[in-house]
Amino acid sequence: MILSTRTLEVSHLIVTWALTGLIWTIQLVHYPSFSFIDVTSFHDFQMFHMQSISLVVMPLMVSELTLAIVAAHRSAYKGLQAWCLGIVLAIWMSTFFWQMPLHNQLLLGKNQSIIDELVAGNALRTGLWSLKAVLLSSLALRDPASMPTTAYVRKGTTR
Repeated sequence: MILSTRTLEVSHLIVTWALTGLIWTIQLVHYPSFSFIDVTSFHDFQMFHMQSISLVVMPLMVSELTLAIVAAHRSAYKGLQAWCLGIVLAIWMSTFFWQMPLHNQLLLGKNQSIIDELVAGNALRTGLWSLKAVLLSSLALRDPASMPTTAYVRKGTTR
């Protein structure tokens, strides 16, 4: 099944905003809460976190990467979509080469300096996802044809 360019761009926007909302929740609530987990429970908590968050984040990140690659090739706005693809690749690098090693270190036990580094490093991903969400939203606002339609809007008329 081949998606229309409009469906592709709307799907890309939706997945990006889902990840942006998720990363802000992680940044402001979840990662800072690591500091409140008891030392004796921390390993089990960290293991649970790593397994559970992967079930939520990885399907969205893989979808986002796929959509960004296709959009960079098919969109009428290739330059902007190429920037968005670059942002996705930077997020993946930060995730797999910075954040995941910190999470693996936390499996050895609670370490406040590593938790602080996790929060600080995640600020980069939060900023990148936010920037990407704004860029794609600006595209949607600039090109109304890429905006989703509703049952109340049909060929320029409203009910």
